[in-house]
This record gives sequence, C-alpha cells and structure tokens, in this order.
Amino acid sequence: MAGLTEDLVDDITDDHQHSALSDRYKTALAWADNLLAGGSAPDADLEARLRAHFSDAEIMELTYAMGSFIGFAKQLIMLGLEPEEMPIYRGPIP
Repeated sequence: MAGLTEDLVDDITDDHQHSALSDRYKTALAWADNLLAGGSAPDADLEARLRAHFSDAEIMELTYAMGSFIGFAKQLIMLGLEPEEMPIYRGPIP
C-alpha cells in the first residue's frame, strides 16, 4: 500500500486490530493473518470488510503479493536458509 511510514509500521503488532491503524490497513492485515493461518476463503465478515475497502483487482493483488512472500519465507525456513540476522535497509518509498 502506498504511503507506508515508520509510524504505520510501529502499529503493526500482534494486537494490530486494536491499534490506531485505519480500517483499510486492519482489513489488509486480517487478510494476511488469514493467509498465514492456512489460506482458507475469508469468512463472511472478513469478505465484507475486504469488499468495503478494496476493489476485486486490489484483493487479487494483495492475495498474490502476500501469498508470494509467505511462500518464499516458508521455502527459506524449510531449506534452513533463514538468516540469523538480517541487515536493515532504509530506502525511499516511492
């Protein structure tokens, strides 16, 4: 999502659904949580939230991006390639 800031990242915690994030961000994170938990179809409440905040194309793009990152992360873990430390890069966000 465009406009990601350090303050927004700070609000992404285990309790992000009760944070100061906008409902749009909370919905995207709820969708990510659902995908991480096994990737089942959204329940009626989550589907309604997704459709209230995102177009069909945006839902597809979110799902594809999240699925790609989750899949790559799982591959690294399974192959034992997860780094013990990861350098932090701070670059401009377009």
